[in-house]
Amino acid sequence: GFQQFHSFVENWTRIRADSQMLLKTSGCLAAAQEGLHHCTNTGGGTHSTTAEILFTGTGSAIPCKHRNVSGIYVRMENGNAMFLDAGEGTVGQLLRAKQQTLQGNETTEDTVGARTLEKIKAVWISHPHAD
Repeated sequence: GFQQFHSFVENWTRIRADSQMLLKTSGCLAAAQEGLHHCTNTGGGTHSTTAEILFTGTGSAIPCKHRNVSGIYVRMENGNAMFLDAGEGTVGQLLRAKQQTLQGNETTEDTVGARTLEKIKAVWISHPHAD
């Protein structure tokens, strides 16, 4: 327990410093800012009349068949979308949710799936997992 605490703090400090250096040198922050700007830039294209927030999972540490790991799909008013904290299986959950909205619609599942995925302009992953 506590005998290893000093070693844990040293490792944590080193990992945090390495992570900060990686963020600064990789260009990830600039790419994320550009992606977010692109998501909010209307570009004079077509607009949807409403935004959408879809929880693709709320199971966190204890996912199950009906509660996938955390994931949030956000579609802005300009039609572009982003994933927040996308975990394993998030895309599958999103496509299943979109297919359920097709009842009585002429559009095929493949068309809705492709259109939904091509509108995703950014994916925010808040933390890594060892798996």
